[in-house]
Amino acid sequence: MEIKQIDKLSFKDDCIKDYIKLLLNKEFKIFVYEEKNICWFMFSKNENIGNCEYRNFIGFSFSTKHKANRETGTGYQTETEISNPTELNAVGTFIKYPCWENSTKNINSIIKYKNLDEYFNKENVLTFTEVLK
Repeated sequence: MEIKQIDKLSFKDDCIKDYIKLLLNKEFKIFVYEEKNICWFMFSKNENIGNCEYRNFIGFSFSTKHKANRETGTGYQTETEISNPTELNAVGTFIKYPCWENSTKNINSIIKYKNLDEYFNKENVLTFTEVLK
């Protein structure tokens, strides 16, 4: 996996770069799969993994990350339309499933990744870059 300093990457908006810097300062690990116009990234802390995406006029959206399955895909959206994200928005993605999910079939289908090594050891279509301060 390639590793790059945050200032060597290009972001769709400065607010994405600012938020990634905030998370890096809180001891999160950050991963991107693009190097230009970055608007999506994956983050991890204490073996947990989550996703964040930024869209113009909508703001930041957050989602959980688990092993792909037919019932629930690869994760649940936990928040959307966040204009000033904090560490808590990221931590909120570390749940197994949201409180509104009440389907036993869906809940039983969810298998979280044990850690980053398990996630990156699976076959990935994307090539990730780790972002450093």
